[in-house]
Amino acid sequence: MAMALRMAISREREYLADAGAAELVGSPQLMARALGRLERLNQPAWWQRLLGFPAPQEPTGWAALLSSHPPTRLRIARLLAMTPPRPDLACFG
Repeated sequence: MAMALRMAISREREYLADAGAAELVGSPQLMARALGRLERLNQPAWWQRLLGFPAPQEPTGWAALLSSHPPTRLRIARLLAMTPPRPDLACFG
């Protein structure tokens, strides 16, 4: 139980670090894009897939509870949620 709590705190700190980095960079979208690129680099190349190298899987169940980092897709979603709405794209119909 204590380990799961510690890992939950670690995941929350990771989200806070992402938010801080987005503020330093000046754009949550740029941070989200960078995380997406890093995630793609973590995927096997086409020739590795042909040879049967498995793609990394997102942890589920207990593995997710005991993971120190949140899944990249959730980190990207939080960063994109930080993006302020653009008034120039609003529909005034």
